[in-house]
Amino acid sequence: MNFTRWSARLPGTQRRAAARTEHAVPADRRGEGSVPAARGEQLTDNPPCVPAVDELPARGVLDHVPALVALVHGPDHHIAYVNDAYTTAFGVRPPGAPAREALPELAELGLLPLLDQVLRSGKPRTLKSRKALDGRTYTFTCTPVAENGDRDGGVLLFATDVTDHAEAAERLRASERRQRETAVTLQRSLLPQELEQPDDLRIAATYQPGGTEAAVGGDWYDVITLGGGRTALVIGDVMGRG
Repeated sequence: MNFTRWSARLPGTQRRAAARTEHAVPADRRGEGSVPAARGEQLTDNPPCVPAVDELPARGVLDHVPALVALVHGPDHHIAYVNDAYTTAFGVRPPGAPAREALPELAELGLLPLLDQVLRSGKPRTLKSRKALDGRTYTFTCTPVAENGDRDGGVLLFATDVTDHAEAAERLRASERRQRETAVTLQRSLLPQELEQPDDLRIAATYQPGGTEAAVGGDWYDVITLGGGRTALVIGDVMGRG
């Protein structure tokens, strides 16, 4: 950091600088221990030259991308390129071979019809959170690399590993299933196994939730014979959650 330049902005610095200029330094002694003015300094710490995106080698960049990248070409989706991450996940794939034969992992995931659709429409498509043959879960994005409707064009596949997110979602679903099972058990314990049937009444009951989001609640009902020709029909609700 250039402290000389920044110090010129501090309070009182200009006054001190003006006082020093009153005692001019002779021309023959300038440079002997004197500090040049901040405005006269030459900046030497220029920022390094950064290459433009157009200058970067595309293959070198794709080879080092941690995501899985593959490029297929033509209506049969012949393999044009796979990067190192793809090879590590699924093994070596021979260039020039059709995807239906050489990319069984894509056929297993149902990606081949999607490649046809992308090549035909010229629009990208995404297939989210699919478990592949290597046991990992990926989100595949298929992007056309040719003009719309060009059957001789290509499709770039970009697969992002979302295994951690998928496992977290599965743990959440499992937890919700356990909570639902507990709630169902509680619900069944609240409802009577069979209703009392007074001599002068015929009683039937059923529990119908209001919707899928409220499939299990704390509602209950019961029939209580009070004697003397009296019967209590009771309906209640256990409030709260958890």
